[in-house]
Formats: sequence, C-alpha cells, structure tokens
Amino acid sequence: MVSIVAIGFLVYFYRSQRAPTLIMRGAIGILMGGAIGNLIDRLAMGGVTDFVDVGRWPIFNIADASITVGIFLLIVVTSVAPKKDEARDPGGPVGDAGDPVGDPGDHTN
Repeated sequence: MVSIVAIGFLVYFYRSQRAPTLIMRGAIGILMGGAIGNLIDRLAMGGVTDFVDVGRWPIFNIADASITVGIFLLIVVTSVAPKKDEARDPGGPVGDAGDPVGDPGDHTN
C-alpha cells in the first residue's frame, strides 16, 4: 500500500512542477523505478528480495539504492532551486496593490 501511495505522490509532485529540470525529472524517474520495482517484488513474491551484500553495510537491492539516490537528488534539486517569491521580487515583500510593504504612514510613492 505504501508503494502505491508513494507512486501516486510522485506523479502528483511531477505534474505540479511548472518546468521540471532535467535533474528533477531524473530524480523522480529513479524514485518511480525503485518504487515500482519494489511493488512488483511485493506483488509477485510476497516481499522484496535483498541481494546486494557489501560487507558491514545492510543488505539491499537495486530498487532500494535507486530510491535512496532519487531522494538525495530531489533534496538537492529542491533546496538549490530559487523560491518563487525570491525569483519574482528579490527586493522584498509587496502589498496588495503591488507597492512595497513598509511604514503605513509613509506615502512617498
């Protein structure tokens, strides 16, 4: 059930982006691939098969690694991207009429 919710959220998140960058598309694609891979394992075999053993590190599979890399990339892309308000008006907040917000008694505009 969690995989289906995650896939649905990823589809919603992707569609909510106005102009997703190539890295964001890649991150979402990697996440979708991992989530779908784990979902297929759960439906076909009743559980996810972990098969990569790297010594002291916990055993994992390619889908888990894809999810981890995708989340890391998504965090990096969303934290580096400029915010909507900053990109539109780096000078500060504006009032309802588009005038800069300042002292209410200041009518020098």
